[in-house]
Amino acid sequence: MHVVVQGYWPRVLDKHGFEQDEIVELCKGRNKGIASTRENCYGWHGPWQDPSGWQQISDACVGISVEYGKAMGLEEGEPVTPVSLNSDYMTGVAVVVGILCVLMRWADRGGSYKVNLALNYYNQWLVRSVGWKKLWKRNRRVVFRAEHNMSYTIPKVMGMLKQNSGKVVFNPAFFEDRKSEAMAADARTVKPVIRFQGGEVELGYHVGTRGNGVDQVRWLEDLMTEIVR
Repeated sequence: MHVVVQGYWPRVLDKHGFEQDEIVELCKGRNKGIASTRENCYGWHGPWQDPSGWQQISDACVGISVEYGKAMGLEEGEPVTPVSLNSDYMTGVAVVVGILCVLMRWADRGGSYKVNLALNYYNQWLVRSVGWKKLWKRNRRVVFRAEHNMSYTIPKVMGMLKQNSGKVVFNPAFFEDRKSEAMAADARTVKPVIRFQGGEVELGYHVGTRGNGVDQVRWLEDLMTEIVR
């Protein structure tokens, strides 16, 4: 099965013949099937499905920012921009989970599939499911305010994590140094989470971290080899 993943401005690919249903129809009859996956900010139904947006907008839209402020004991609904459980990163994780579910279903039934995710979908689940007050109380209750941006809050939260959960979160066994030829430096990153016994499959990354403007806009012929220009 082939997987198409895109997060462009909603509908921008439609005019080029790559609307989600058209992608599935284009590949109709292939014995491999295809999964068309897309994500946006507000969701894929209703009057807000077309505008673009990003994490902090979705956080405010769904109520995450207000709940974050309540967890800190702030009065009168003062919102605070969340530092952790970011909807932009976690929606991407949800996309990967959706693709894995599709691949397992395709292996059993065949066919083609559509996967639609949104920051608001993730945030709605989050605001209903996470015990904000218990989480913040367990981590020493640092209080932020509405005017604090992430340049201020992230260092504070990282310090809090190191103090309260450093042996778990920053366990050296969870990380590895990966050489980036493009940046002429080593980057310390999280190791692959899954491990297979017996060494038959060894997960890893063949291409190091790459900065903006390193690569030309083109399809790579070999994804297993790092190219440095």
